Amino acid sequence: MEQLIYVSTASPSVDGGDVFDIIQRSSLRNPQRGVTGFLIFVNGYFFQYIEGPAKALEQLLDDISRDSRHHSIKVLSRQPCSQRSFPTWKMKRLHLTDQAKLPSEVISQLKTLAIPAQAVRAVERFLATAPA
Repeated sequence: MEQLIYVSTASPSVDGGDVFDIIQRSSLRNPQRGVTGFLIFVNGYFFQYIEGPAKALEQLLDDISRDSRHHSIKVLSRQPCSQRSFPTWKMKRLHLTDQAKLPSEVISQLKTLAIPAQAVRAVERFLATAPA
């Protein structure tokens, strides 16, 4: 079992409908792959934390790299993990209700979970540097 964290830049045409489609399709495909995790979309940038079997993550990363809805994929972390942090999240989009409260709202959601500390720090860095 591994966990993988990456960031990418959305293509200029990507909108909320595209992000909904990504979540919906991932929620259908990920259980077959044994993959769980979450996605954050902010100001044209994606942050994704996924976990599952190494082979499944490799195939998923290959699929992601061919997806025209984003580019400039940068893997921030890929490492073994002993158990899932999100065993029931086929692919969760962290819901943001107020852009002004964005970083604190997302971090609060994550801190209520058993997410590894390095993932929380990666989310904090992502949110702090995602251009407004």
